[in-house]
Amino acid sequence: MPGRNRDEAWRAFLTPLERAVGTVDLTARLKGRHVSDDVSVVTSGIPGLHLARPGCPETNLFLAMTLRCIPDDAEKGPFRMTTMKYDFELSEAGSVVFGWHWHPESKRSNVKWPHLHLPAGSVHKSKHVPTGRVALEDVLLFAILDMSVQPAHGEAIPILNDVAERHKKHRSWA
Repeated sequence: MPGRNRDEAWRAFLTPLERAVGTVDLTARLKGRHVSDDVSVVTSGIPGLHLARPGCPETNLFLAMTLRCIPDDAEKGPFRMTTMKYDFELSEAGSVVFGWHWHPESKRSNVKWPHLHLPAGSVHKSKHVPTGRVALEDVLLFAILDMSVQPAHGEAIPILNDVAERHKKHRSWA
């Protein structure tokens, strides 16, 4: 999301993420910090956001994103945040069941493409299933629509769709 300066670009990126998180947990607060002038990190903290799933094991969503503030075109604003890497992990009873990762500049892994890790019990749990880039709002929609996570309120789906549309308008990837 664009902004007239670095702080405005940061806030323009973080505000929709907070709206999205509020669709599943009204009490959650994302933790953001600036690592340098142009690099920032946002995280849910450990163990992550608590997701309500009646009759199911305790479910959490951990998220961590590293962002860089870059110059943008004059039409949208002089600055915008761009994602350098992300980790989104859904866990049940402390075990990751799905993990969406993208870390193209990792020195620890040769896997540079966005990928999905399957549930811990799967024989393929250590495989990196290609996915294309995944946005947080897509993970939250998956959690609500396919994992039976209870939305925090009746406007969750419209809010997630709105955040997704705004994100698509300003992202640099297809």
